[in-house]
Amino acid sequence: AFLSQSGALGGALIDWAKGQRIGLSYFASLGNAADLTETDFIQALNVDPHTHVITTYIESIHDGPRFMATAREVAPHTPIIALKVGGTEAGARAVASHTASLGGLDEAYSAAFKQSGVVRARSVQELFDTAIALAYQQPPRGPRVAILTNAGGPAAVAADALARNGLQTPEPDEAIRQALRDALGDYPQLFNPIDMLGAASSPEYEAAARILLASDAYDAVLAILVPNTANDPVGAADALARAAGDGSKPIYACFMGDVSIREGRQRLHQHRIPVYDFPENGARAIANALRWRWVRESPPAAPPQPDTSPFQPLRPEIQRLAREGRDYLAEAELYPLLEEAGFPLAPWVAAYTKRTAEAFASNYPGPFAVKILSPDILHKSDIGGVVLNVPAAEVGKAYWDIQAQVRRRAPKAGLQGVIVQQMAGPGVEVIIGMRRDPTFGPMILFGGGGVYVVALRDVAFRIAPFSDEEARQMLSETVAGRMLLYGARGRRPGDVEALVQLIHQVAALALAVPELAEFELNPVIVHGRGQGVTVVDARAVM
Repeated sequence: AFLSQSGALGGALIDWAKGQRIGLSYFASLGNAADLTETDFIQALNVDPHTHVITTYIESIHDGPRFMATAREVAPHTPIIALKVGGTEAGARAVASHTASLGGLDEAYSAAFKQSGVVRARSVQELFDTAIALAYQQPPRGPRVAILTNAGGPAAVAADALARNGLQTPEPDEAIRQALRDALGDYPQLFNPIDMLGAASSPEYEAAARILLASDAYDAVLAILVPNTANDPVGAADALARAAGDGSKPIYACFMGDVSIREGRQRLHQHRIPVYDFPENGARAIANALRWRWVRESPPAAPPQPDTSPFQPLRPEIQRLAREGRDYLAEAELYPLLEEAGFPLAPWVAAYTKRTAEAFASNYPGPFAVKILSPDILHKSDIGGVVLNVPAAEVGKAYWDIQAQVRRRAPKAGLQGVIVQQMAGPGVEVIIGMRRDPTFGPMILFGGGGVYVVALRDVAFRIAPFSDEEARQMLSETVAGRMLLYGARGRRPGDVEALVQLIHQVAALALAVPELAEFELNPVIVHGRGQGVTVVDARAVM
């Protein structure tokens, strides 16, 4: 089935599918979905006996939480492949002008799809390539693919494309090589790709494919054919169909060319063997089919609802500040609220005088961070508004020096004093943030922290709420998170349990206080296992 929020695109694809002899159980042009939405159709198609795969072109989703809940129910049984456009600034403008609906943040859609079992396509070609792979055959059991070919160049392209998509191309063991020699002779190159050379015949395609499909070393076969005067594309298509047998393992084909292989491609469609124009297309389709198998084997569960009660007392104060027209909360206002809610902040004081700064420093072991306190400055480091590792004896001097530095760089900013904060112990700097997406609600960010977070973009996203497993998966998707999970270069693993708890705290705060548009803890210092985490800086935008 194909659901589209663009009628024109839908009409063009119907004509394309007809030319490719690909069947559609249903086509629905949703437009602006004034009555029925994409979610309604997905729910209905799940029980349709003629629909094996649901494909959808999406410009916006009307009810994000309902879509996610429905997709979690449907996707493990009927694959959902989605093409979401509007992910770039130019694309978002085109969407708004075409359907009068604003696209949500692209990362939010990717996170929502991942959490609800939807496979995301990045092009119209990938959308239908993946749909054919899942409609025609069972998905592969794992990532190991054997490449069978009659041409070295396309096979090399295929090997690179498979690797880029997270798939593997292990070499055959000696038993498989001997079986291939017995069937093909000594001339083929028996590595992976298995190159039977240009004159490979249809019987040779069949024999080699049978051996590879029967082997426990491979989960799927990608057969490549480049036409020449020595081969028969129709015969090769029939040979691959015979080799596929009962379909317990999938076989995919890449018949490159046009006129010479047209009949062979049509025959493959008749045999329900997915066939692709180029190796890259096949690699993406195989990878997406494997992703859906993981969805089927480990269906996404409805997330547990977090306890938001510790954060409810914060809401009246934030509502009051919002009524006053405040755009964001300064540290001196935000930090006490976070401490009240149980966030593990490093000891700090808002020092409006030098005496206050020095008194605080005399009561705690140093060194200290001294940070400018101003309602007009959000990114303090950019203008020299942060000094680190200040000894207690020099905090008074730093009080004046940092204000003089900032006054030179930002002469119009109103300066109130400084924040003096005890430096946290050693650990890994990370960021935990939230941005409220208009479609799905609070989107939580995790990644490598510090001043270079935007430049490095070592981040992962999830829609709140989510499980401990999803939180740990976020960590595994980033370099900083993998360092904490497994350690690196002599550094021991970090306190992942405390970090996961803090990520859930941010999610619960976002759910409890909808007046917050953005919230960020950066950096958070993650100490060694069992030693906790320390919040060093925070900001909140209404």
